[in-house]
Amino acid sequence: MKNVLEDVFTAVLQFLVEEKYIKLEHYFVDGTKIEANVNRYTFVWGKAVVLSVS
Repeated sequence: MKNVLEDVFTAVLQFLVEEKYIKLEHYFVDGTKIEANVNRYTFVWGKAVVLSVS
């Protein structure tokens, strides 16, 4: 699975560079990990998180 994800990521990057959406002059890797306190009984209705644009 890891190899497949790396291949997809590389293909997407190549596409974005070829289409001039991004440049690879500077890049950063963020390894931030955030702890989450959730369980399978915790949920939010989709309508509660959709922003209305007027």
